[in-house]
Amino acid sequence: MLALLALGVFASAYNVNPYISILVAFLGNFLGSSALFYFTRTSKKDFQKHLVKHRRKLALLVVLFRKNGFIFTFVCKFIYGLKTLGPIAAEISKLSFVKFSVYNLISCIIWAIAVFYVAYFLGESLGQFFDEYSSYMPIVLLILLVIIFIYFKIKAKK
Repeated sequence: MLALLALGVFASAYNVNPYISILVAFLGNFLGSSALFYFTRTSKKDFQKHLVKHRRKLALLVVLFRKNGFIFTFVCKFIYGLKTLGPIAAEISKLSFVKFSVYNLISCIIWAIAVFYVAYFLGESLGQFFDEYSSYMPIVLLILLVIIFIYFKIKAKK
């Protein structure tokens, strides 16, 4: 997701082909989620020992998948922690691979287009903002560094 956001920002400033960026992000996300679903199905015992800490989360996710599979597959694309647990919960809820693949395909297309173009338009806005207020940026960066330094000093004392 971070790479897609960066490409969206770069596309607003430089000549980057948005279609290739969206296609690569879509394929990576789709194949990754599908592979995670498939590997969970084929080797459940291996996955179960790693998911002991996440039993409650997975139980809630399974209930949500059974109620509304497509909506939850779509929401999982945008929430970082659920990107991994979503396909696992879909498999545990006995969703068929074909049905999950269709849900995943549609969700990945919408996700890639939405994230790229949000970053693209924010990149244009940020570019205009930095052009207008570039003389103040050293002061803002200095203040930001002082705040971070003070935060870590306070955190180190605890």
